[in-house]
Amino acid sequence: MFNADEGRYKVILDNLLEITPNDATVFTTINNKYFFDFYKFFGKNAFSFIYGSKGFKFPLLEVNLLQLLSQMETAQTYEEVLHLLHENDQDISDGAKVQLRNNFEATKSKIIEKIRVDFQKSTLKWKLLLNRAREINDEINIWPLHLGFLYVSLVIDDKTFYAPMFFKEVVIEFENGRPFLLSNGDIKVNEKLIFILNNAGFNIHFDFDYSTKSISELVHYLAKIWGQTFKIPQSIQGPFQRFRSEDIKNLTLNFHPGITLGIFLPSGGYARNRMKEIIEKNEIDNIFDIEFNKNIYKYRIKNTIFDPSVGLFKITPTNYSQDKAIVSALGQNTIIWGPPGTGKSQTIVNLLANILVYGKTGIVASQKKAALEVIRKRMSDLRMFCLFILTSKDMRKKSFYKPIKEYLNFLEYFEESYSIKPIKVIRDDERRWVDKVAEIAENPKYSEILEAYFYLYNNLDKLTNDDIDYILTLPANIIYPYTPINNNIYKSIMRANRVNLWHYFKNYKNLRTIALQIERNLNDFKGSLAELVIKFRNLDPSDIAWLREFLELLPEMESDEKTDIQIIKNIVGERVFNKVNNFSPEKRKLYSEFAASVRIGNLEPYKFIKRYSSLIKELFPIIIATPDTDLSAWHKEEFDYAIMDESSQIFIEKGLPILYLAKTKVLAGDEKQMKPSNWFRVRTTDDSIFGNVESLLDYAHSLGVYSILLDKNYRSNHAALMTFSSKYFYESSLDVIDSAHKANSEAIEVIEVNGAWEDNRNVVEAEVAIDIVDLNLNKYKKIILLAFNAKQCDYITNLIYQNYSHLEEALEEGRLMIRNIENIQGDEADLVVATIAYDKNSKIHSTYVGRPGGMNALNVAISRAKDKMVIIKTIKSSDINNYHNSADTKLFREWLLFLEKTNNERRELLKTSVNRYKPKAPLKINSNLVAEVKSVIGEIIKPYMNVKMVENYPVGTIYIDLVVLVDNKPYKCFLFDNFSYANDYEAYVLFKDYFKFLKSKHYDTKILNDVIWLRDKKTILDWFSASQIQEFSGVEFAAENEEPEDLFEKEEFLEDVEVKDSETLTKEWKIFLDDQDKEAELAKEKAKTQAKTTKKTTTTSANNKKKSSANSKSKNSSSNKSKTTNKKQ
Repeated sequence: MFNADEGRYKVILDNLLEITPNDATVFTTINNKYFFDFYKFFGKNAFSFIYGSKGFKFPLLEVNLLQLLSQMETAQTYEEVLHLLHENDQDISDGAKVQLRNNFEATKSKIIEKIRVDFQKSTLKWKLLLNRAREINDEINIWPLHLGFLYVSLVIDDKTFYAPMFFKEVVIEFENGRPFLLSNGDIKVNEKLIFILNNAGFNIHFDFDYSTKSISELVHYLAKIWGQTFKIPQSIQGPFQRFRSEDIKNLTLNFHPGITLGIFLPSGGYARNRMKEIIEKNEIDNIFDIEFNKNIYKYRIKNTIFDPSVGLFKITPTNYSQDKAIVSALGQNTIIWGPPGTGKSQTIVNLLANILVYGKTGIVASQKKAALEVIRKRMSDLRMFCLFILTSKDMRKKSFYKPIKEYLNFLEYFEESYSIKPIKVIRDDERRWVDKVAEIAENPKYSEILEAYFYLYNNLDKLTNDDIDYILTLPANIIYPYTPINNNIYKSIMRANRVNLWHYFKNYKNLRTIALQIERNLNDFKGSLAELVIKFRNLDPSDIAWLREFLELLPEMESDEKTDIQIIKNIVGERVFNKVNNFSPEKRKLYSEFAASVRIGNLEPYKFIKRYSSLIKELFPIIIATPDTDLSAWHKEEFDYAIMDESSQIFIEKGLPILYLAKTKVLAGDEKQMKPSNWFRVRTTDDSIFGNVESLLDYAHSLGVYSILLDKNYRSNHAALMTFSSKYFYESSLDVIDSAHKANSEAIEVIEVNGAWEDNRNVVEAEVAIDIVDLNLNKYKKIILLAFNAKQCDYITNLIYQNYSHLEEALEEGRLMIRNIENIQGDEADLVVATIAYDKNSKIHSTYVGRPGGMNALNVAISRAKDKMVIIKTIKSSDINNYHNSADTKLFREWLLFLEKTNNERRELLKTSVNRYKPKAPLKINSNLVAEVKSVIGEIIKPYMNVKMVENYPVGTIYIDLVVLVDNKPYKCFLFDNFSYANDYEAYVLFKDYFKFLKSKHYDTKILNDVIWLRDKKTILDWFSASQIQEFSGVEFAAENEEPEDLFEKEEFLEDVEVKDSETLTKEWKIFLDDQDKEAELAKEKAKTQAKTTKKTTTTSANNKKKSSANSKSKNSSSNKSKTTNKKQ
């Protein structure tokens, strides 16, 4: 059929066929754990009930055990007892057989008692079966629990088949502790079996609707229409016939009685048919279009992301690596490499938001139910534009139709119109800022301008442009008072200029006018007028204009910009509304039928999708499905985008049919995480790329699809939780930091126990793990109990269901999850409790974690915790000696070594990471900012015993320039902006990214440059007041930890400027100055009178201080005063 290409693609088609004996959908065996003979277990009456009912609910009562008990009571011989036990799958050990032969009655009584106990505990069996079904559903997003019926057997090409032709989906529910079996679902065909039969030439087709019939109706109908071709019994009531492969010899179809209850995965035909179509059309090599020169991809992203006309729409905040991933995915085939906790799902939903706004279409697929549920949740109100087609028990009629009803109501009553602007990765004002800061190095007056401006700014209640303009007009040929003046500027200026009165007597009126103007214009000025004039003396209006422009561009980095999701909702809604409003009469009629079907909910979801696929394409821009979903209604490149989430867990043959349907392919995943799971089958391999590459992600990597790493871990609140993964899996390119709130707590706890790996379990570790979970159940919102071995996981599950009802309740509520290392990917929890299980005698290289691919499983397992991971282990690193020939075993041993280190030694591992946020060379400007900030803050915090300042403070894989710690907890953090990003937009965005990442981890961080420091200095210093530090610390300070005295309040800085008497002063000036002196003396007398009448709470030290100050004033030498005045002039 495929001529020359048949051999090349045969491995893909074989892996889609899935016909190995391990798959119960092609060969069923009874084990009374996951597969049960319905007739034998539940009896004839229960069989008849489900056989004739379209929907049913009945209690799971094991009638076979009741019958066995009755029969055992009357059994008289050793042989009779053994026969009864064998017939009912109740085999006993050889030792028990000997006891039965030697002491018949006593041993029979013990066996009867055990059967009676098993009957009373039968609920456990159904809990474990339901738990297994849920595990598979969580893992591959398919509900697997079914009744299988109308069994057929035959041999095809030496392969033996014994399988049900049809299935009916069922669910187990518990009411007051009693298990019930329910089914309201349609009958569905065993797609795998039908495909195999048709491929062998049997031509099995169903030209009628079998889905709504009961089992008995369907069997009778098939017996009627196929009676001449096949020998179908009129009824299949009776026990399931047990066959081994070698028992089946027939080459034609034989039909058999019986119904089984078990774990089945019957779908599989669509993907193979689609793949055959792709191969026949020779399209498989055209799915990805790859450029040889990868720089094309890199520069396309950079040119787009910094294009002033381009922006993104974001419904969740992003970082720069996520922005690059979105831009890349919108324009070209892209791998979004998302290590654990790096915001992969946020990136996907932002990508979907852009697809919606730009009027495009997309399909999102994942094998992982958890991944799709996260997307559903994060899409919020935009999920109404997404049709979820999930092959899961959760896709019931009610849950399927409810959101569609709400969507139709939204559309049919829509009447608003909206416009929207995208969010730019670097805003226009930030772009101008980056361009502007380069001028700093070119302006020799930069520091002078800043100092003058902010001296005025910090000494006025409110600074206006008029204030600055006025300062620039002040004459330089008069004396201004040096000391800060709280009031009466006019008198201070007049007093300061007495020394020059002889020279400027004729200009007295002019001076008086200037003084009055200053008092009027700067009446709230709190600084030194002399210093102010000196600072502005070399400046002109162009300098201030330059600074004003500079300050207006000073960017705000704190905001996380998001697009209003309601506006996006209305824009997309308007587009769909207009489309429906312009339907042709024929299509409008179809829409009416579609809407009625939605509101009635008369069709099963899969039938609804097939019948109305043409309208679904018009109404739903986004389809969300699994790789097993039947998407035959869509064709090559009909979608604009295909997004494959967790693509490292999708087999190549399952993923390619979906990618084929889209123009642009986006694969999200992590090649360092787990490969796809082989739950029921063994894969076919060969020497071709399709036979060697398992996952879709690996295939895309092998072709050279452009990849972007999401480089920041947000999940873990402790860097230690990701230290090992960052170093050994991501070459220290992954940023992970401690949360400020968790800075002093330990995230990894290792418990060494004296356990043993015996009978596929480690009892000691299991019990310790359960005890730890029990102890912490109410301390953490969510806990995962993780076993490094599947058998250990089953043992723990059994223990919990048997002995810990409150933990069982936590499992039902989702507060506790039990996982093994094979199925934990996609899950996360606040606390992870792990049992390694193995001991020194275990052959690690043959375990899941030690064989090829085990290192990926290890990476997943150790990266699930948000707050803490507790590891219980018997095995030591020194117990593993045979590791040189296995990279996976060797890495597992390295991890054990890591666990055996102290907490401080584990932290040291992080210091080998590269701090990518170390800025480029700063601009060459004269700035002592870092030294000044350290000096000023250091002086303030010096009295506080519990406060210290640390430079280059490590918080994981990155450092903070300066951190003030209170009680060893980060209180205030500072990043120094040295303008190294001048003329480099990407460098600016990376610096901003660095800042936002720290903020996301709750570090109270302030960016400081010369401008911000001068502007906000007073506010910053207020952070270190005793009250604010005490509020953060929550402790009382010692009496000596008082704030340092403010220099500006010391008496020597409050003295008036006095000048010597001059006999040459004119009478007019003498009168004026005498009046001022008299007023000053009156003021002093008034002050003394008030002081005498104050309450006795005034301290002696304060009075002494005043006296000392007064004495100091009277002793000042007039000659020294004159020198001081001349110096200031």
